[in-house]
Parts: sequence; structure tokens; C-alpha cells
Amino acid sequence: MRRVFLNEENVSKVRIALVTARNEPAHERVIRTRRAWGTPADEAHFVGGHSKAPILKALQSKTSQLGCNTLDLKHQLIRPNLMKQKLHQHVRDQFLDRWLARGAVVIIVGLQTVIVNDLSFGPWWLGPAAELVLLVPLSIGTLSTQRSAARAGTEDEWDHVGAKRKWVRRLAIVMTALSTALNFAALFLLTKAIFQGHAGTGRTLLLDAINIWATNVIIFALWYWTLDRGSPSSRGLVIPDKRDFLFTQQAQPPDTNPTFAEWSPGFIDYVFLAYTNATAFSPADTFPLTRRAKLLMMAESFISLITIALVASRAVGILS
Repeated sequence: MRRVFLNEENVSKVRIALVTARNEPAHERVIRTRRAWGTPADEAHFVGGHSKAPILKALQSKTSQLGCNTLDLKHQLIRPNLMKQKLHQHVRDQFLDRWLARGAVVIIVGLQTVIVNDLSFGPWWLGPAAELVLLVPLSIGTLSTQRSAARAGTEDEWDHVGAKRKWVRRLAIVMTALSTALNFAALFLLTKAIFQGHAGTGRTLLLDAINIWATNVIIFALWYWTLDRGSPSSRGLVIPDKRDFLFTQQAQPPDTNPTFAEWSPGFIDYVFLAYTNATAFSPADTFPLTRRAKLLMMAESFISLITIALVASRAVGILS
């Protein structure tokens, strides 16, 4: 709204006043959060547990001098369709990232079809075929959502975009869960074959270990992309101030580093997160903020550790 409502001097007519009962050191978190959202306050009042009423009354008086009250401002400035557009605008801007995520599924299917050993509970083609069956409506839904966002202009049209995005996100979660189950099953069967002495040659073991490890990285990149409440995949559909990961760019104060003031992670950023977690078994420059993010990173590190420490080392031992 600050960018939309400008006066003749190109200065925003909208001012933000922050009034909170918090005091130091909790006040720093409030300021950093506002800066991360790109909406720093014009004035801030930290009353440290005292009554906020006198300050709110003074602000109300200031508003009345402008010829309108707070309720009038709300109705005059907040246009529902503008707010809806703000929630889903990035569907237009970051369309490539969504297709990179769909392409990642194709890579997963390709890796699963070239596994050398028999590492499936049923026909080898059943799992990849099920993933492709889910990928078709997911791709159609993604394309339809992007086209709807490109044409949207009214509140109802943006609501329709949001409904489509929810459907696409749920389907993406189902497909990613299926890929995770198939890859974990492959690792389980390969580990079982090693302990029972039924595994193939060192060369085939090494190839399958690399396959499972690479598939694991891509799968968890999809998990991070889909579930992170700060990602383009989730933004506008979930509570924005409860993101699951904190990227280095998001920790930069907008007033000192304006380059990242409106930065948003893309799919490649989540691939990098998954890759560093699978190789270092710990966060690199991106940190998990929620329990589910930590559990996801633990699961990825566990699968990666088993693949490298057990399967790959066994294969190298046979080859040597």
C-alpha cells in the first residue's frame, strides 16, 4: 500500500506506527521482522509493559487531523483485490521455479528407472509410472494456475487462483511423499541385500548408491520447496510470519542492504540447501526455524549417511 498511495512528491501517504508492550531485548526481534517483511515502521513505541492507551489516543488524534478516522482509512486504503493480488502476484513473477520443480520429478523418475539391482517391492516400473501419473495433473494444474494469475484482476479471480494453488500444493505433497517412500524402500532393500550377502558386484552397488543419494537430494529439495511457509510454493496460502527456513539473504537488514529487501528463495536455493545438508550433515548458510524443518533435515541426513557409510563404502571395499 505504501507504494500504491503516493502524493505529488512521490512520498507515501501511508505511515506505519508500531506500538507494543515489549521492551529490550525483545524489541530487536520486532524491528528485524518488520524489516524482513519490507515494511519498516515510521515510528515505534516500546512501552515496556505500561499502558498503550495514551499513545494510541495520540495516534488517533493525529489521524483525525487528516480528516478521517482509522476505520475510514481501512476502507479507503485496503482494496480487497489489491491485497489478494499481493498474495499471489509471485505466481506470475517466479513461474520458472515451478517448472524446475516439475522437471525435478522427471529426473527422479529417470534415476529410478536406471537402478541396476532389483530394489522394489513390485514391478520396477510401477513406482515411476505412478509418479508420472501424478505429474500430469500437477503440471496441468500449474499451467492453469499461471494462466489464471496472468488474467486475474478482480477479487473473485484472485480467490480462484488461490484455490487452484491449494489444490496443486496438496497434489505436490502426495507425489513427493510417494517418491520418498520409493527411494527409502530402495535403500532398505539394498541394505538388506548387503547384510544377507545377496548384493551385486561392487560396481552395481556403487552405481545404485550414487543413484539413491542423488534421488534423496532432489526429493528433499522438493520437500523444502513445498513445505517452507516462506517459499513461493506456499506464500499466500499459509501464515507468512511462520516460515520454516531462514536464508542468509533474508537476514540482511533492508535499510543497509537494499539488494535483498524483497528477496525470495527459488527452487535452486532449496536444491542447494538439500545438497549441503546431504554432504555436510548439517545446515550451511540456511537454518531450520521450526520442528518439522529440523525433522526433515534429520531424515535427509540419516538417509544420506546410511547410503554413504554403508552402501558406498561396501561397494568401494569390494572394488578394492
